[in-house]
Amino acid sequence: AWSIFCAGHECTFNDTKRCCDPLARCDSFACPKGYAPTRRAGELLCAGQACTERDKSTCCDVLAPCSHHRCPEGTTLKDKASAIFCASESCGPRDSPVCCDALATCDTFDCPRGFELMVNASDTYCSSERCTYDDRQTCCVRLARCDSLHCPTGFALKQDAAELYCADPEPDGDIECTSGDVEHCCDPLARCSTLTCPIGYALKQSAKHVFCAANVCTTHDDTLECCVELASCSTFTCPHRFALKDGASGIFCAAGQCGDEDLEVCCDPLAKCNS
Repeated sequence: AWSIFCAGHECTFNDTKRCCDPLARCDSFACPKGYAPTRRAGELLCAGQACTERDKSTCCDVLAPCSHHRCPEGTTLKDKASAIFCASESCGPRDSPVCCDALATCDTFDCPRGFELMVNASDTYCSSERCTYDDRQTCCVRLARCDSLHCPTGFALKQDAAELYCADPEPDGDIECTSGDVEHCCDPLARCSTLTCPIGYALKQSAKHVFCAANVCTTHDDTLECCVELASCSTFTCPHRFALKDGASGIFCAAGQCGDEDLEVCCDPLAKCNS
């Protein structure tokens, strides 16, 4: 301007274009990240012919970071929310799509063994946009083990009952085993009528109504329950002209006491002298 002269011996308004350059307007300034043009950017002027970084405070408003945003129910702040910005100096509902991610629901979570999804899993949210093991307490209920079930008469717990779990929890949150779990947790007991009693024993008359200790009867476990000890022929008194057979102590009557019906089993007829 020192080498440019006005039209007369004094400068007047008419010399403005000759002597002065127009100041740049704020709407020509590109606000950096985290800032947005102020609403009056088309009216405000920068300090020189071109806007520079020092005009930022004049031309731009500071944007609120998403870390200040309150996400609605079912959503959570995005990762690094402090580096994501709302549309203005304060966050509002319109900023939710920018700032928030939808939370995953529990029905997308695979509960570990021994647990089952809670009844309202589709309406329950995990702690982030993906369910993780940390959400187990929120999404799952512990199942009762089969070994906590009292099997009804005629049934016994399966051998691996401690490793089996009862069915899904009831809507009221009850996680105890119920009668509906009997088939899953229990094996039907075998009836004594399927047992072959050892030598010297015979099945009790009530054998078809008595249960063995497991789903298969064994002489080791079920003889006393299922069988009656037979009387030995050595306790039988043979009638006149008969004598106990050799080895009578190892021959058995048909029941716990010997009777007339055991004569042929226990006794031999005596030989006549003329024979």
